[in-house]
Amino acid sequence: MSKFELELEIVDEYIYLGHKIQLGRANFEEEVNRRIQLGWAAFGKHRDICSSKIPQCLKTKVFEQCVLPVMTYETETCSLTMGLIRRLRVTQRAMERAMLGVSLRYQIRNGSPHF
Repeated sequence: MSKFELELEIVDEYIYLGHKIQLGRANFEEEVNRRIQLGWAAFGKHRDICSSKIPQCLKTKVFEQCVLPVMTYETETCSLTMGLIRRLRVTQRAMERAMLGVSLRYQIRNGSPHF
């Protein structure tokens, strides 16, 4: 027995250094969901810049410096499945479409010369 006996609380999940720690495979899915939510929140904070008539190059810089790091923080240390990677890509494309003012109903595909 030591002099410093502390009772530790047992928890199912914990956020440490901005990363949600949880046992099991569901940890990665929940972390990606959380990152997507945080990404949309960051995008919402900069919506006035992203949806204004400023040049696209400036919108892209704001997006790449303020929104993408929030979504991709700590994802390089997770073993993501193809489905989770796809969800992150779909979210990024949705944000990019919102910046360009392009709706899904236009059915413009990636790599299209009109985009």
